Amino acid sequence: MTQFFKTKINKVFLSIGLIMMIFIAGCVEGSGSNNRSGGQMEQFRGGASFVEYSLEPGSPPQVVYDAGTTPFDIILKVENKGEWDIEPNSFRVMLEGFSDSQRWGNSTLTNFVIANQLIGYDSLYNIDGDFEYISFTNLEYKDELNQNSFTHNYIIRACHPYGTKVAFTACVDNEARRSLRDGDLRLCDGFSNREFSVSSGPIGVSQIEQQIVNGRLRLIFTIDHRMPNNEELTLFAPGSMNEMCRVQEGVSQTQVRNAVQLSLVDSVVGEFSCSGEGKVTFPSGVTQRRVTCETDISNLEQQEVPMLLNIEYDILKNMRNSIRVERSN
Repeated sequence: MTQFFKTKINKVFLSIGLIMMIFIAGCVEGSGSNNRSGGQMEQFRGGASFVEYSLEPGSPPQVVYDAGTTPFDIILKVENKGEWDIEPNSFRVMLEGFSDSQRWGNSTLTNFVIANQLIGYDSLYNIDGDFEYISFTNLEYKDELNQNSFTHNYIIRACHPYGTKVAFTACVDNEARRSLRDGDLRLCDGFSNREFSVSSGPIGVSQIEQQIVNGRLRLIFTIDHRMPNNEELTLFAPGSMNEMCRVQEGVSQTQVRNAVQLSLVDSVVGEFSCSGEGKVTFPSGVTQRRVTCETDISNLEQQEVPMLLNIEYDILKNMRNSIRVERSN
């Protein structure tokens, strides 16, 4: 066998090997959703949800009696099961509906009370079910009823910042070749849908499309609102909530309701400019929006750049409940 023929065979096997490696990598990484992506992308630790809220069993009891004969507590369990850290002093809880201290027998309780503030979390513990108990204690109904019973309604209101993380790699390639040229295998595809990994939360991403136009890298994100019709949970633009879990004074609720803020983080490409300055609002009935971000890459060499997309928002959770008050004799 001639040396020329051996060289041709080696090139064929090398090409087949490269194609098989690309095919296997594509099968491992998947195409987004909640899967873990390979390469240099950030590996999320597996948060299966985001923040869960629940009342402890028997808190409050289904029935209390009048004349101060049944002191009781309301204990809320808050569990962060997502990837996003809750910073110290950023979680607020209010108890609304027990403001009358003469009747309910707790002089320190007002209509909106900051009962507690969650400690900061680390993501390593989030997915293991780190939680905090927030307690409203020593409540009682002091008056004597003139009737057999009545039902008292109340609301537990919680608000805090949160967010969704999306990790992916972008292809930096000024020539933006889409296929093989003269036997040369390009490092990455400048026109493609990118693989990504997304954390759990009320906001998600279903597609990241990349283009390279006139030396500029363009990323098009499809952002999904996963629970727009949830009556108990509402999203607001980050920083919209005040200390009483209400929209800041002077801010129109329609401008910040169901609004999120996008920001891109990387160490190579530099600052992006995004449509709407990265703010995305979901009008009533709209569950999906597209956002375009781009930056100049004309001076960069061909490479794949790991990136992190942060989508930030405030969460407002309203938990409506009731307690029955009966006569003690």
